[in-house]
Order: sequence, then structure tokens, then C-alpha cells
Amino acid sequence: MFRRFPLALLLVLCMGFEWPGRLARLQYELVHEGPVRRREVARLLAQYAAHDVRDPLLQALEDDDVNVRLDAAQTLATLGVVDAVPTLLPWLGDKSPELRATAARALGVLADPRAREPLTRLLGDSVAPVRVAAVGSVGVFADAESLTAVLSVLDDADASVRRAAVLALNGKSDARAIAPLAKRIHDDDALVRAAALQVLGGTRAPQTLALLLQGLNDSTPEVRLAATLALGALADAGAIAALTAQLTREPSEAQAAAAALGHIDDPRAQSLLVQQLGSAQLCVASQAALVERVRRAGDATSTDATRPSVLQALALVVAHPQSALQLSCAAQTLVQLSPMFSLAPVSSALIRALHDGEHPPLALLQAVALTHDEQARVPLLERLEQADSEALKPTLDALLTYFASSPVDGTVADPLLAKLPASSGESRIA
Repeated sequence: MFRRFPLALLLVLCMGFEWPGRLARLQYELVHEGPVRRREVARLLAQYAAHDVRDPLLQALEDDDVNVRLDAAQTLATLGVVDAVPTLLPWLGDKSPELRATAARALGVLADPRAREPLTRLLGDSVAPVRVAAVGSVGVFADAESLTAVLSVLDDADASVRRAAVLALNGKSDARAIAPLAKRIHDDDALVRAAALQVLGGTRAPQTLALLLQGLNDSTPEVRLAATLALGALADAGAIAALTAQLTREPSEAQAAAAALGHIDDPRAQSLLVQQLGSAQLCVASQAALVERVRRAGDATSTDATRPSVLQALALVVAHPQSALQLSCAAQTLVQLSPMFSLAPVSSALIRALHDGEHPPLALLQAVALTHDEQARVPLLERLEQADSEALKPTLDALLTYFASSPVDGTVADPLLAKLPASSGESRIA
């Protein structure tokens, strides 16, 4: 028994065991240890409930070491202790820019109305990082005055402040923000332009389509990428032609275009994505976009009588693939869709493709198995007999999937026994 104790002790520690008296010890250290340890403790206390650590952290806001005060303020904000507000407000006028910025960020997290006006005044601070912190926190408040204050900072001389102001408008539905944001898509700083396009896409306002299309012609790849993703967020069918052109660009932009098409509920967008299943560069992105279309449209609740259009489109690809890659990618997409609805409507096309193909994609085996169609048993067993060492394990996995929901009979015994002597490792176990 004694020999097992060290292992048991290690397991307890790994499970996050809380030693009795540890919190009391940390509270003691927050007052009596050196500044490095006090800072560490101020951060560690974020792991506890606010009511257990509120008082020692509030006291730490008066610590002799400025860094301890900074860490205590951040922890209090994280824990939502609004009692810190009266102490933090005077920090906004402190001579230390770091104290002013930390207080601004903490007050933004706490979102206490008492901080709105002092934070708004801080937008005129002489130090750019302080203005960045202030505008982010002012943007937390939803009143018209706060929006006006954020809009006034969009012309700040410092690019980091302009970007923070743009991002502070994210999620705001006020039409007053559209025109000022439109100016920022021509900003001298690429990060500001990218942020403006991102936020404009999130507004879902129809008039932003033309602005986002302009972003596709930006000289900076990161800005073009932001514009592409923003068009996906806008989900306007008017972007389909431009996104189609983006599919021929370099990989990251082309993949972003595929993702954007996945958000547009239009048959043309779906058709483009199905076509891209034959592209080595866009297969994975197109799969993800098609799955997202199904998830977003609620196709998971569709019945076989009203089968999803994407399922029908994939069945056509399986029946008449333009390439082995397109067949493989279509099968992989069906496998990903299988948790959402039955693949029974496409079982005939899948089984025929498996039966007719000389070297069928391995993904096709799994897709056929997921149909759980009785007609799938024979072609799967035939593939087992023909499987080489590389295909054996995937074929066995497909059979396990198939028989998980299908009755087992003796037809599977002889093919399995025939493969057993020549198999090894995982294949032999399977």
C-alpha cells in the first residue's frame, strides 16, 4: 500500500486538488511576500469566487508596488467586482499612462455607468495606448452619446486608435456608423482597412455590399481576405460573381471565398461549392462550407421526402464524378453530413459507385457503410476480399460502421477468416 502512495499523490495533484488553507495562505502572501510573489498571487486569485477574494484584492489596489496594483485591477475586473470602480476612477487621471490604460480596460470590463463620462474624456489623452484602452471601453456602452464619442475617434492621428475605434463599433446596428466606417476602408493603414471591412460585413446592411466589393481589389492580401470574409458575413447573393473570381486567387483567399459562399443561401453558391470538390486546393474548404449550409438552413430536420438540395447535388457527383478527387471529396462530405440526416436517399448512387470503381476512394467505403442499406453488404465484402494492405484497415472500419446498425449474419465470416492469416497489427485486431 505504501508503494502506491506517491502515484496516488501525483494523481490528486494532477486533478487540481485544493489543499486546505491554500486560499488563506495566498491571502497572507498577497500582503507579506515580495512584489514578484504578490503579483503572482494577485493573478492566481482569479481562480476563486469573487466573494472569497474581493476584500484582499481591493486592498491590493493600494499596494506600494504599481505592478501589484495593475494585476489586482485586472483580476477584479475579470471577477466582475464593481466595488473596485471608486478606486479605479481616480486612476484615469494618474500621471502613469499604464495605470490610466489599465483602469480604462478594467472599467470597460465592469461596464459600470459611473465610468462612462470619465472614459469618454480619456479619449483625448495624449498617449495613444491610453486612447486605445479608452475607446474600447467606451464602446461597451450602448447609449447614443457613447456611439458619438467612438465615431469622433475614427479620425485619430494614430492608426492603432483608429483601429480600436473601428472594432468598438462591431455589433452596433446604428446606421450613423456606416458612412464613417466607409471612409476607413481607404485608410492609410492596412489593419484599419481590414477592421473596417470586417465590421461593415457584420452590419448586414445592404448598402455595404459595394464597399466590401471595393475591398477585394485592395493591394494588401490581408485586407482582401478581410473583405472576402466580410462578404460571407453579409450573406448577400450579389457577391457571388465577385467571390467566384476569388476562387482562382492564392490559397488563403480562395479558401475564404469558399467559406463565404457557404453563408449565401443561393443555388448558385451551392453549385460552385460542389464544383470545387474536384479542386485539390479547395476540397476541404468546400466540404466545410457545404456542411455549414446544411447546419444553418436546418436541413438536419428534413425528411427523405423533402431531402436537402445539397444531398441531391452530392448524389449527382457520386453518380457522375468528373474525377476521382471529386468523388472522394463528395464522399467525405456525405460522411460529415451523416450525423445530421440519413444517407439512405443516396445509397443507390453510393453503392453503384463502390461496385463499379476499380480503385474506389477510401472515403466512399465509409459513406456506403453509413447508409446501412442491406444492398451495401455484398460490395463491402467484395472490397474486403480485394483489399491490399493499405486498404484493409479502412475497409474493416467501414464494415464495423455498417454492422453497428445492421444485422450480422454468417456471410461476413469467410471473408474475414480469409484475411486473418495475412493481416497484422491494427488490421488483425479489427
